[in-house]
Amino acid sequence: MKQTVQYIIYCAPPPKQHVGLLGNLDTYTVYLLLIGGHTGIQENIDTTTDPITFYTSILEEQGMTVKSTINQKLKEVQRVWIEIDPSTNIQEYTQWNELDRGDNETLAWKPFLVPCLEGTKKECLGLSVVAKEKYIFQGKFKASVYDILSTLVA
Repeated sequence: MKQTVQYIIYCAPPPKQHVGLLGNLDTYTVYLLLIGGHTGIQENIDTTTDPITFYTSILEEQGMTVKSTINQKLKEVQRVWIEIDPSTNIQEYTQWNELDRGDNETLAWKPFLVPCLEGTKKECLGLSVVAKEKYIFQGKFKASVYDILSTLVA
């Protein structure tokens, strides 16, 4: 029997501080590992296979250090959150802007910037409307860029 697993693989280095018009800002850069730099990783794997072990072993073989994992069981799908340790040099791996537009196979890192008022993650200055409308998982169990980033920076 198969199970559907959505993988959210991310790296979130500490925020950088900036002075802006609204005062001091913490700018979080969250890198997501996406197919073609735009689509989430979704696998149909055997139910006897541990979904976390399945993908962490692949990442570790590529030289990435896994910092933490969470297995979120939804109604008919599992969503596995895998955090890559910020000491991993993400720039050494394929970046989304290095791919051809029509690439729907290559895994690539894509950065997203999230500006927040200094000292708190909860008072973010908002993500663009595009982030709310851009879905990295389609179908019955959609997840937008906004959903993912607001969960990670909350």
